[in-house]
Amino acid sequence: MELRVSSARLWLSARLLMTAMAVHLAAAGISPAAEPRPADGANEILDALKQAHRIVVLGDSITYGGRWVALFDCWLEDTGTTGMVINMGLSSETVS
Repeated sequence: MELRVSSARLWLSARLLMTAMAVHLAAAGISPAAEPRPADGANEILDALKQAHRIVVLGDSITYGGRWVALFDCWLEDTGTTGMVINMGLSSETVS
């Protein structure tokens, strides 16, 4: 049985998790730092991703079965990227 989760629903789940974490930190008296600035070269990488037609993610069974590739796809959609993300994780491989 294959479980399919819409990218919008997955993105919403991630946003809710981040909000819950922020509320927890605020309740503990920990204030977030100033808005972080992008790392050097981050804008160039994002520009390259926006121009890509296909983005292939290579990896092992964690890549294949994990949700981070779907979250990455949602993030790309949020940034205006229209390229197709292809999960090429191998389900029989493990991290050593």
